[in-house]
Amino acid sequence: MKRIEFYILLLALFVVGCTDVSRQQASPKKFLRLDKSLATYSVSDNDSVISLEKDELHAVKKWFELQGVDTLSNEIIKAYSASKAMTMFMPDVDAMFLCIDSLESVLAQVDENMSQSFSGYRPLLNVAVVSPYNQSIFISDTLMFVGLNHYLGENYKGYSYFEEYQRQVKTPQHLPYDVAEVLIRQQSPFNIVDNATVLNRMLYEGAVVYGIMQLVPQASLSEALGYTTSQLEWVEENESHLWKAMIARELLYSSSQVDAARLFNPSPATTLLHQECPGRVARYIGYKILLSYIQSHSDVKLSWLLSPAFYAENRSLIDSKYKASE
Repeated sequence: MKRIEFYILLLALFVVGCTDVSRQQASPKKFLRLDKSLATYSVSDNDSVISLEKDELHAVKKWFELQGVDTLSNEIIKAYSASKAMTMFMPDVDAMFLCIDSLESVLAQVDENMSQSFSGYRPLLNVAVVSPYNQSIFISDTLMFVGLNHYLGENYKGYSYFEEYQRQVKTPQHLPYDVAEVLIRQQSPFNIVDNATVLNRMLYEGAVVYGIMQLVPQASLSEALGYTTSQLEWVEENESHLWKAMIARELLYSSSQVDAARLFNPSPATTLLHQECPGRVARYIGYKILLSYIQSHSDVKLSWLLSPAFYAENRSLIDSKYKASE
């Protein structure tokens, strides 16, 4: 599905989600709207009493612990509620996420797919917050904090200081993809401590992208990669040239952190391979290697693909019989 078509579909779900949730297979997964509670927070007559419900109190303690606050007080909560981030973003967060029934249903399906893919997975409680940091999602204890202010649309006025490649993933449509990726990396982090090669990372990152595609219902590859439709079309058309460039530059078995950063880190372009190449392109190639591998290993499990037994073995590339698309 093209990126614009996917946007129209998911935007429609956000609009009609309040009345159409019953059609979803998974039971809606409720968000704890801590953002709303903190935005309207008022102090009780007894200034030493924090006036929050039990589940909110636990969440707010964990949220402030992530910010380095060990002892919570009304004064700290009030300061956060009146902070620049809260006053700037909350009106727009309220407007964009007025009804989140469909989002909750999508995230419930992500959780259901996680449970099927990873034995022992325990779903987290999603907690909506306004994040004053560049990071949008945090995990603490049994909670996943989601900074809804990071998903207000790529043309949102408050994102003017972000570069275009960063803004294009700051949409409500991209939120489930970020959640899926965080869950995957939390469950199966990259586990080669020393001398990891570009190939090792490429196989792992390809498995992460594959996992996202498995977890998010009706997933879009361009969205999973953080690309526009035109960017995905470019890498598809130039896959063979990119692969040959990696071979020619002897990158596959390079353990250079600099090479890895230029191939995998978010950036406007992968200039190491081509001036017009979108950023993080090695993730796309890793994903294509993975698809090739799965064609002849159809019974392989996602959890195994995300383990060193797969991505730490150079043999995995040979066994994939990968041939770049011309």
